[in-house]
Parts: sequence; C-alpha cells; structure tokens
Amino acid sequence: MMIITVLSCSNNSKSSQETIKDPIYVGIDVDFPPFGYLDNGNIAGFDYDIMSEALKLAGINGEFVHMQFSGLLPALQAKKIVAVVFDKEPCKNFEKYNDDIKLIESDAIKEDYAIAVRKEDTLLLEKINEGLAQIMTNGTYEKLIEKNFK
Repeated sequence: MMIITVLSCSNNSKSSQETIKDPIYVGIDVDFPPFGYLDNGNIAGFDYDIMSEALKLAGINGEFVHMQFSGLLPALQAKKIVAVVFDKEPCKNFEKYNDDIKLIESDAIKEDYAIAVRKEDTLLLEKINEGLAQIMTNGTYEKLIEKNFK
C-alpha cells in the first residue's frame, strides 16, 4: 500500500487563493526510477504519471520541472514552483523544522509518497486532492501501478 501525502508549507498566513493560474510548475526529481526518470528526454515515471493525471482530472495545466532532489522544497518555498512530488520521509523531516506545514495522508503500494504545495495555495491543494481521489476510485491508480511497477 502506498501512502500519498500532501504537504503544504508557507512563510505567511495568507488566505486561500481565488484562482489557479495556468500553467502551474511542478518540481520533480528524475534521478529515481521508476518514480522519476527521463525517457528520450521526456520526464516520465510514477511521480510524473500520478501528478499529471491528478492535475488533468482537476482541470489544471501543469508543467514539470526537473530539479535536484535537494532543491525541491527550497524552490517551493521560494515560489519558483507551486508543487513537488517526492518521498514522504524528507517531508516529515522538513515538517520538524518548519511550523507552517501540514501533512495530509491517504492510503494509496509499499512506499511513503508525498506531493507538496505551499500552505496558502488552498485551492490548488483542494483540486489536487480531488484529482487524487478520482484516480483512486476510477481505476487509473491501478493502471499506473501496473505501468510503473510490474
């Protein structure tokens, strides 16, 4: 069973944003197959597949940006990207040292997994959660597991 975690972080207490500006930029590390890798120069893998499907179902246009793993959360805080996809353990460690983040967990294989957005991006968080919920119930999740892990 996979745990999908949505981590939200913020340096301020702004209220929720009113609209989502297209496209959103999603940071992803492609040096960790089968979760993230380059396929003929294109970003691919489970992280990419699940996030792009969730965004598509939520009606959000996303562009994926390859970043070094160590730069994902700093880029999120600096607002260079609006979301990241990665392993849950770094999120938990980041949470220990940052009071303004929140982890939301839902059951999903045997890997702790995370998607992070800034805390003030509540509409984006809501839309991603809606997309993830649809993936879990419409058969897409099982297809992505089959594609990437079997």
